[in-house]
Amino acid sequence: MDRNFKNKDLLRRHPKNWLHKAYLLDRLNFAKKFAQGRLLDVGCAEKPYEELFSSKVTEYIGVDHPATFHPRSKIDIFAAAAALPFRDGAFDTVLATQVIEHLAQPALVFKEIQRVLKPGGYLIITAPHIWALHEEPSDYYRYTKYGLEYLCQKAGLKPDIIEPMGGFWATFSIRLSYYVYDYLRRGKIINKLVGQLCRLLQLVGYELEKLDHVYSDTHNYLLVAGKE
Repeated sequence: MDRNFKNKDLLRRHPKNWLHKAYLLDRLNFAKKFAQGRLLDVGCAEKPYEELFSSKVTEYIGVDHPATFHPRSKIDIFAAAAALPFRDGAFDTVLATQVIEHLAQPALVFKEIQRVLKPGGYLIITAPHIWALHEEPSDYYRYTKYGLEYLCQKAGLKPDIIEPMGGFWATFSIRLSYYVYDYLRRGKIINKLVGQLCRLLQLVGYELEKLDHVYSDTHNYLLVAGKE
């Protein structure tokens, strides 16, 4: 986490949510040890984690919905996550980052992922627990660790890891930064000052997080599940 925490590019590009991005990078960097072979990125958008996983996989294929809000240039195949156009057992790894909250039928999606995974393959997911509405109106759910576990088990996947990305102080500082950034911006000078304030708020949240070991108020979860 410290390496991402000190990432100046992350601080510069994402002033209102750099701590959220740092947690994502940290946990995905941890989870990449489960990745192998052919990887399918569901809801890939611009494939922000392709470089992170490239050394672990032999092929990286991105699929996204035809009506995606994101740029389309890096999407390899357009399809709905609940009806993936691949044969059974086509992939060794499935990745889905910050996308399942936008899927109206998550149980069907988990079953599809289980179908296209090879035995011994892994699903790697990140999903929000406490987060604002976004990409409306296609924003349907927020997930607890019990909900993620239930979806895995109903689909025939074994959840090996379900862990929070920080607790109350990280969540509070990130949400407060969004509020400050989105509602207090005015002009270029003020924008710069607001960005600095957001970085400071998240810095304080990160430091306070070291005192908190009760993570029921996490903003995000990492899930790693295997197919036996």
